[in-house]
Amino acid sequence: MPSLAVHLSADDVRRTHLKIFYDPEQPYDARESPQETLREILNARSGDITRLLRTVQLETEQTVPQAWSYHMAIWAGLHIWPDANHRTALYTFNMAARKALGLYVGLPELASRVITRASKEMRKAAGGYALADLTDPSHPYRRLWSLAEAALVIRRVDR
Repeated sequence: MPSLAVHLSADDVRRTHLKIFYDPEQPYDARESPQETLREILNARSGDITRLLRTVQLETEQTVPQAWSYHMAIWAGLHIWPDANHRTALYTFNMAARKALGLYVGLPELASRVITRASKEMRKAAGGYALADLTDPSHPYRRLWSLAEAALVIRRVDR
């Protein structure tokens, strides 16, 4: 089964995240100095990023919502960056769906804000998650993300 790693590299994900970090129009919570935050971003291991990409299968248009919610759960739940994990996951899944299937996959702004807030609260209350937890579709954090599947906007686009 083709995984997101077929369509995205660790460098693609890191570049996407860095674009968010450097974009003055997008807020980024740099907990320490911007230099320390940049160091944390650059120190995220490529092997770890690739491992996460390999866990998400993107096969057909019919499987897109489930693949999307799993991708969102692992990136937001594991939280490998200091900030913007949700945005990075949204952008990179859309990139992979476009390359793999010629699809745009997005979440309307209001739905995105609601699910992101709920996701952050749940992750904070749990103290974070391990990948082994998030591979289980019945895990509460996975179920939270699956609720957003119905709000997804999916449409054909040029690859």
